[in-house]
Amino acid sequence: VVLNHLSDIFSSDLSHKDVPIFWHIPRSGGGIVRDILTSCKNAVVASEAGASAKGANTNALQVVNVGGHRFANVNMASLEGIKRAHSLGIAAWNTVDIVMTPRLLDVATIYNT
Repeated sequence: VVLNHLSDIFSSDLSHKDVPIFWHIPRSGGGIVRDILTSCKNAVVASEAGASAKGANTNALQVVNVGGHRFANVNMASLEGIKRAHSLGIAAWNTVDIVMTPRLLDVATIYNT
């Protein structure tokens, strides 16, 4: 039921921006993927990396710089961080290019609006 809120990748509807969710399985090379996305593609990533940056505890979503890479100021690796991101409206925030998380099903619930 939770996965019903995810996008149909075979749909040709181009009227909205889909945000891919990368299921980051620990010790499987996800950190390298994150580095490539932030370094080579200049992507804004919502993962755990932006949560500890300056400004991460504000009551608004923002892009923070961590070591020259751009991240959303949320923690998508913890249930508390996912709930915070949801309450701040990350699903409707068009700034994030990709969400990276080990908690795939928990993150999928934020896209039910």
